[in-house]
Amino acid sequence: MKSNSVKPKQPRYMIGKSLLLSFLLTASFTVSSAEQEQSELELYTQFLERYEKYSQPLASAVFDISWESVQARAQQAEALLAEVQSIDLQKLPHHEQVILKTLSSRLEISAHEDDSYYLTFSAAPYRGGIAFSQMPMMLAAQDLSTPAGREAWLGALSAFSQYIRDLDFKHKAQKERGILLPKPAILGIRDLYASQADSAQRQLEIAVQKVAEYDDKVAKEFKERALATLNSEFISALQQFADTLGDEYFSMAPERGGLWQYPGGPEEYRWLIKRYIAEDVDPKDLFKRAQGYVDDLEAKMAVISQEMGFSGSSAEFKEQLWADLEQRPKNAQDIKDTMLGYTAEITEQLPKWFARLPKAPHSAEAVDPELAKTVDRGYFSPPNPMNPVGIYYFKGFDMPSYIYSDVAHLGAHELIPGHHFQVSLMLENESLPPALRRLDVSGGFVEAWAEYAANLGVEMGVFDTPLERYGILGQTLAMGATAAVVDIGFNYYGWSYEEAEAYLDKHCWGPDCVPGSTSRTFNGSVISATDLQGFILPYHISYRKLLEMRERAEQALGDRFDIREFHDAMLEYGVIPMDVLEFHIDHFIDVRSK
Repeated sequence: MKSNSVKPKQPRYMIGKSLLLSFLLTASFTVSSAEQEQSELELYTQFLERYEKYSQPLASAVFDISWESVQARAQQAEALLAEVQSIDLQKLPHHEQVILKTLSSRLEISAHEDDSYYLTFSAAPYRGGIAFSQMPMMLAAQDLSTPAGREAWLGALSAFSQYIRDLDFKHKAQKERGILLPKPAILGIRDLYASQADSAQRQLEIAVQKVAEYDDKVAKEFKERALATLNSEFISALQQFADTLGDEYFSMAPERGGLWQYPGGPEEYRWLIKRYIAEDVDPKDLFKRAQGYVDDLEAKMAVISQEMGFSGSSAEFKEQLWADLEQRPKNAQDIKDTMLGYTAEITEQLPKWFARLPKAPHSAEAVDPELAKTVDRGYFSPPNPMNPVGIYYFKGFDMPSYIYSDVAHLGAHELIPGHHFQVSLMLENESLPPALRRLDVSGGFVEAWAEYAANLGVEMGVFDTPLERYGILGQTLAMGATAAVVDIGFNYYGWSYEEAEAYLDKHCWGPDCVPGSTSRTFNGSVISATDLQGFILPYHISYRKLLEMRERAEQALGDRFDIREFHDAMLEYGVIPMDVLEFHIDHFIDVRSK
């Protein structure tokens, strides 16, 4: 029943007291929140200092793969993770949240190292090749005019000798656990490690010549010590490892590659999927998604071939394209000139697409033929104190593996606006803590961005001819989409090499589109199965995620969407995990929406 009574008026002074009380409570709460934020920031700062001390030795210990060192690093990471859990993330500003989430993700990977130790083949072609590609640079970096520099040179050679001994110990321990390299990988590894003795000998001769420029007597003494180290340590370790991977090992090795066949392998592969693409997804569902991306790319390629007046099948068009010698670079210099020509065109367009541009220059060079067996197409070397130029090293002698549109894609992917652009901005960004200004490829964003960058060249209008657009899609198909299918096929479904080759023949790109040619793409899939399992997944799967983020920002912001601001947000924190990037982009959208 509704009351007809009149509610007495509240005295004005009571209203004033209520407002005062409300103000005091609010002020008290505000001060408390500020104090809490300050408290969390202090914890964050303390953690950052400890993380920096932890991460600095990692650079010098990059080749320290001994079980004792890996276990120690994992334990240190677990201790730091416990410290992270004591910090209330929600009470930190967004900037600090992004940094803390990123470092926490890296620590989780480090903490897992001891669990995955016996499931990683450290001697496999790509991992081992990366290590040995550093040897000439590390030796050449020493100042041989001083006694300390000469000792450092000998110490570096000894360190690589120890690295090989650790490889030997690890592969023996893996063998005891029934974890052996597959036969196809063993042959490549034998060739790689057999070539290292000659490589070290050449580095020794170069070093002796440099010392002789200062003092012939000192050069003679240095040569004697260097030869003793080379023979008693380096070559001895190589021979021991060759014996370990000898006939007995080969006879016991499996015919197939992939983690599926090893104890704990299926669980490890699921973990790798989450590590690289930051998604907790069933491999079966991811397999279907990757197959869908392959179909989508080939449909787009078919449309372009029809635009060019071709009425045959997709396979016929690819065969015709790759059989056309006019589409192939003539030599290594032609590859370099073509690549840098494309990146120069892209550089002119950068101010329209990016708010910040890197200062470091870039270039391209042919890779040392000795390292050619360890890489698929090449590798990017970021700017560093020894060389301030970011360089993409490409295979310069394998002309059938290239057409000009491939070179265009590689230039954009590896240099501008891909790896060199992203990494240089990160290295030059003084607003980031040192830990985030060091290159870390433990997540998938770095390769997802490079693929986004390559396809951005089409949007910029640099890759504007039908053949260029077709080729960019073809390289995107081979570098990411089909490779993802094969990676899951090998590591989850237990595909044979014959099954993988059949799939890549059906969805070919490269010289393997021409009947009877050597399948470069298939050789790359061997690396995927035995070396860097899961690493290839973000090339295309996470690239698609970047497109989704951009589409979400465009729809949410409408006319307020600025592609320069969006790209600046994407690259603001350098190389961060995909889920942390998405967290940051959601924040960017929220801020720009207001």
